[in-house]
Amino acid sequence: MIKGKIFVIKKRLWKTEDLLGFEDGMILVVKNTTPDVQIILSKTMGIITEINNLLCHAAIISRENGTPLIMGQEKITSKLKTGDFIEVDFDKKIWKKS
Repeated sequence: MIKGKIFVIKKRLWKTEDLLGFEDGMILVVKNTTPDVQIILSKTMGIITEINNLLCHAAIISRENGTPLIMGQEKITSKLKTGDFIEVDFDKKIWKKS
């Protein structure tokens, strides 16, 4: 179980400048990830995405970096906001706001 502050990006296509305010160790909550922001993905405590595809960028980076990932969380970027604290069990693929 990981507890941490989250950083939410609501855009489908996002870039490095959308990461203003991101702090190392935050949990990243996004629709999807792209290669443009790969450097930041290694600084997250975990990633939660709306996209659910074992071959998507987030899945590949997660496996490469050993970063915990939950995919397929429908409309999660609308349910949470940057700065919220959540508890995440990446093994069971569940999260709750704390």
